[in-house]
Amino acid sequence: MITLVASAVFGAMVFFPVKLQGSFLLFWCVYFVTLATGVALGYLVAALSPNMDVANAALPAYGMTLLLFSGFLIRATNIPSYWFWYSKLTFVRYAWGAQMVNQWGDADIDCGEEPDNEACIVTGGDGSRMTVLQFYGFDGVNKWEYVGIEGAFFAGFFILAYLVLTLKKYSNR
Repeated sequence: MITLVASAVFGAMVFFPVKLQGSFLLFWCVYFVTLATGVALGYLVAALSPNMDVANAALPAYGMTLLLFSGFLIRATNIPSYWFWYSKLTFVRYAWGAQMVNQWGDADIDCGEEPDNEACIVTGGDGSRMTVLQFYGFDGVNKWEYVGIEGAFFAGFFILAYLVLTLKKYSNR
């Protein structure tokens, strides 16, 4: 309950002063679900690890792979085809995609007719332009569906952590 209120306060402290566009409700939901998913993932990694040293190394290492394959650091179109499947298994991709569509998705923009629009970016040396959502591969994405997919990651991590804590023996002989 504390996290619900705190995430709403922190979300408002970012959303309104930065003057982000789109729905504050979606912005807050993505923030809250991402926070909850990260906590559940932390519990899962800690439950699977034989000690704290392994957990403290494994979680950041796994988290870095999530960032690399979410489409933010390496665009989805640049991820090799033999690694593309992994980008579909990172909850960070869905959080970021929902936020991108929330920010840029309501505008109906034709970058050929409106080249100076802030939602248009230059994509090559020939001066061709596309929208931010097209550039990152989120054109046509349903932002609430992405929040639901991220919620499924939370449920999966939570259930797996519960099962590991229930079934794994932690005592030494």
